[in-house]
Amino acid sequence: MVEEFRERSYQVHAWPSDPAARTALEDYLRVRDTDDSAEGTLGGAGLDFRGADLRDLDLSDAYLAVADLDGVNLAGADLDRATLLGTKLRNANLSAAHLHKAEADGCEAASAILAGANLFRASFVKSDLRQADLRGCELSATNFRESDLRGVDFRGCHFGPTPTRLTEAQLSGAKIAEAHGEVRGPIYVDADRLLGGRHLEDWFAAAGAPEVHVVE
Repeated sequence: MVEEFRERSYQVHAWPSDPAARTALEDYLRVRDTDDSAEGTLGGAGLDFRGADLRDLDLSDAYLAVADLDGVNLAGADLDRATLLGTKLRNANLSAAHLHKAEADGCEAASAILAGANLFRASFVKSDLRQADLRGCELSATNFRESDLRGVDFRGCHFGPTPTRLTEAQLSGAKIAEAHGEVRGPIYVDADRLLGGRHLEDWFAAAGAPEVHVVE
């Protein structure tokens, strides 16, 4: 994958309602506004960022484990290498966001919008992404092992060339038409039906994604 140039943004469009989360953001931005090359990451573990509009914000390397970002606008935000372990992201807008190597195991992201996001080498092991929108996402080497992906919209996403790990993930009701690339199974295509190999490839083809290949 070629890393594209992105202009850094440090503008907050709306602050979180919680004073502690606002203070953490202000402290982080104070350092970055003074010296863009300075060391410093957002320390927001366990904080409540609801009500914030953080679209296009540079949050690379942010530490947001078990933080509450439900409904937060993070469209176009840079969350490369961010720590999102156990983070609440339900109904959050992460469209076109960058999550390269983000660690989001155990996150709660049901109904999150990630359309067009770059999740290259991100990890979402045992996460809840039910009904999330992942249309057109870059998912090469993304790890969804044992995650709940029921009803997820994967249409047009790129699963390869390094396989997307979907081992024992739940994909019942997922939309996958025009998805392409390589995945690693086996996958639960409904509550009690685990498919791998050629049977799984046939399932993808029948769902409108004949260019998805399964590796074991």
